Amino acid sequence: MDSRADTRADTDRLFAALSGGGAVVMPLADMFQGAYFGNCTDRFGIRWMFICTERAA
Repeated sequence: MDSRADTRADTDRLFAALSGGGAVVMPLADMFQGAYFGNCTDRFGIRWMFICTERAA
């Protein structure tokens, strides 16, 4: 699996893949500083944080 998340679509894809079988701690959302951010725990207990700076269309 490609681990790069340069776009919001890539971030959504990776987030869905890693949170499957795990738990969403904070769903992906636009933050006040302009980033697209969220975090999850995968099925092995590893916590992942996602930050994408691409702006919404």
